[in-house]
Amino acid sequence: YLYLAPIAITWNAANSLNSVCHQPAGSSVGYRNPDQNDSSVCVAALGYVTFGEAWHSNHHADARNPSFSQNWWELDVGHWVIKMVKT
Repeated sequence: YLYLAPIAITWNAANSLNSVCHQPAGSSVGYRNPDQNDSSVCVAALGYVTFGEAWHSNHHADARNPSFSQNWWELDVGHWVIKMVKT
């Protein structure tokens, strides 16, 4: 259980995040920074809990950018970790 439980939790969290951050047009969940033609949204309530993974619309706008944040208040801890490991 010590091995499988974290894997199951992580897998379910990632899939749940994708379900929440891809909403049909006109949905009241989340917001979009860039103007793009897909259903991805940023969900602020999840953005802080998931350390930046929920800034999903930003990720879709620039998929090659390791930083998911585009505004000063969108904290992206994952990008900070990438920068620390890279240096």
